[in-house]
Order: sequence, then structure tokens, then C-alpha cells
Amino acid sequence: MAIKTLGFMSSLALLCACQPTSIIDDRSAPSPSTQEFLEIACPSPRITGFDNLPDVTTLPNPFLMADGRVASDRHDWACRRQSIRQQAFHYLYGEKPSKPDVSGTMTRDAIHVSAAVDGKTIRFSAAVKPPEGDGPFPVFIGMGSGFAELPEPFQELLLSKGIAVVIYDLYEIGAERQGPGHGLFYDLYGADHPAGLLTAWAWGVSRLIDVMEIDGAVLDPLAVGVSGCSRFGKAALIAGAFDDRMALTVPNEPGMGGLASLKMAPVIEPEGEPVRNIVQYEPWFSTQNFEPFIDATEKLPLDTHEVAGLIAPRGLVVLDNPYIEHLVPKSGYGAAMATREIYKTLGAEDAFSYLGNVEDGNHCHWKPEFVDPLSRNLDKFLLKMDGVTTGDIDALPEGTVDMGAWIEWETPEL
Repeated sequence: MAIKTLGFMSSLALLCACQPTSIIDDRSAPSPSTQEFLEIACPSPRITGFDNLPDVTTLPNPFLMADGRVASDRHDWACRRQSIRQQAFHYLYGEKPSKPDVSGTMTRDAIHVSAAVDGKTIRFSAAVKPPEGDGPFPVFIGMGSGFAELPEPFQELLLSKGIAVVIYDLYEIGAERQGPGHGLFYDLYGADHPAGLLTAWAWGVSRLIDVMEIDGAVLDPLAVGVSGCSRFGKAALIAGAFDDRMALTVPNEPGMGGLASLKMAPVIEPEGEPVRNIVQYEPWFSTQNFEPFIDATEKLPLDTHEVAGLIAPRGLVVLDNPYIEHLVPKSGYGAAMATREIYKTLGAEDAFSYLGNVEDGNHCHWKPEFVDPLSRNLDKFLLKMDGVTTGDIDALPEGTVDMGAWIEWETPEL
């Protein structure tokens, strides 16, 4: 029986707690979960060593279960979703550790986090820009560290809507330009932890939400969005994929290591950023886990559309730039269209938007074409307004790809 007052993730949590084999048929508006990631009893995913992986040259079927069946109901998808997450940790990003012992405080100006594991403690903070009035406010986390932060027009839009802005310095959590294993995350878990920077940065976002849950007087932990551009767009995507509490995820120009398909890019955009850069330029992925695949992406059993599909049916708005070849934008478009199929099968097609039809091709510049559709998504997913139309697909025609050559599977109805 559908639970009409809850969104998909909340109803899934309730149904799986008492009826783990029930078909989840609630198609009401998606809401974030109160859990970082929902876990239910499912068969173990198919984890195979590199030498025994078959070649897969098209986009893998996101609905293919571990036992070879195609997902046929919502419970199947919940299990498949867990498998994708575990495969993503194993083959791509390195595992995101579960919640440590978290404490902290909130003010109108800052979030202060303390996280402890096995006698070690780290502390970090993020700046808060609140709108006028009293909280708790919906909140939007900007991934950044001195550049490519949330553009001022974006921040102004958020504040004008009564949404607080948090600026998260993710370089404090995981440092670039030093090789793997530097930053507060690795101080806590060890320099040899397999997690790449994207996982470490996403872990930090989850700890900010933990503190919002401890003290919800200023920021609303059930109305959280995240965005960033370029490498921080990659980080925003992974933050949304690996934390079910995120209501709206907005990766901006995420490129290689973000949404761009790892299988498509070397074939259709060989002059763009090479796959090897996501561990050899900077360790955004897990160097330990992903290194074997840098010149053999056909061996990967999953691709980025499945990772982005972990966000479904919560809000996902992809802001893209079709003019910069280095960003492999056609591969990003291809992965986006495959991600959209996951949203379709969950009856949440209107929760996915792709915006790439822009005039300004400068990297990480604020695009006026983003304002209206992004504003509507903020209204729907953070301000919880009824009757708001979303789900825009607006791509520059020259930036599209014929997906018939890449998708060999059919989208089931769940």
C-alpha cells in the first residue's frame, strides 16, 4: 500500500523496516531520507577482480541485478541501488566510511564539526550566510576553496528566496597537489585509506548535515542542496549520490571524473581530458582501486550514469558547458540521458534536469540561462512548494549524442 504523505525515500525506509520484500509503489513527490544511506537486506553485489571482468563497451544496464534478472519492482531497485553504491566504492571512488562519533555546534555564522574515530578527533568549520529572518532555513552548500565557489548571482538568488548559503572549504578535508592521503579525512582514517578525494570531500558534507541534525534551529537538515563547479562539481555530484539526505544536487560543469561517461569519453571525445587524469593528475578517484582501469574502461562493470542514478528520485540539476572540449561535454550529456532513464523508471522524470544550451562558454561563469529552471528546482526541492514544474532538458544541439549506440537495455516500469 502506498504511503501518500511520504516521499519515495521516506516510504522506502518505513516499508523496508517492516516489510523488506514489499513492492514500493509510492510515486509521490520525492523527499530526502532521514538516513545517510538506506540499507536493507539484499544479496551481495557482484564484485569481480579486474582480470575476470568481461568487456562492456556500451553503457551498463543500471537495472541488472546480481542474479542476472532485471529489476522488476521497487524492492529490486533498492537492492540494485545498494549494489551500485558498493561497486562504485570498490571500482571507482574508495569506500566512504560510515558516520563517526560526531558532535558540533551551529551559529548563524558557522557550522563547527568535531568527528572522532578510535581515539582520533578532527575539527573543521564552514561559513554560513543566513537570509533575513529566523530559522530554521533551507540551506545550500557551496563546494569550494578560493575559486569556483558558488557565483555571487547564485548566492544572491538563494538568499533572496530565504535559503542560507554554506561555503565548505573541502581542501581542508582532502588536499590536492600533494598526492593521495593528505587532509583531515586522512588524518582521521589514515593516509593509506583507499578513498579518493571525491569520497573524502563528500564525507565532509555528510558531517555538516550531521551537525544540522544535532542543532536544527538555524538550518533545516531536511532541505539541503549542494553545488560546485569543475572539480567541485564532481564533488557535488558524489556528495548527493552518497548521502540520501541531500534534497537537491546541482553539479556544474563536472567533466571527467564527474558525470562524463568513462566508457564514452575515450571513444567519442579522445581529445578531451583523459580518463587517467582522475587519479594521475589529482587523486579524485581511488588511486588504489581505479588505477587498473585508466586505459581499460571497457572492463568497468558500471559507469557514471549509475552513480548519478543513486540520487533518484531526489532533485538533480546538471549545469553543463558544451563549448569546452576538455570537459568532454558530449560524454556528460550521454551519461545524463542514461541517468534520466533511472528517474523515468521511478516515476520521477521531472526531478531530473539537464541544462547545456548556453551562450557563454567560459568555464564556471554564471549563465543567465540557468536562473529560471534552477529557481524552480529550488522552489520545489528546498522550499517544498507544490505545483512547480521542473524536469527541463535543454541541450545545445551540437552537444548531443545519439544514444542508440550506447544504450542496449530497456527501461523497466517499477
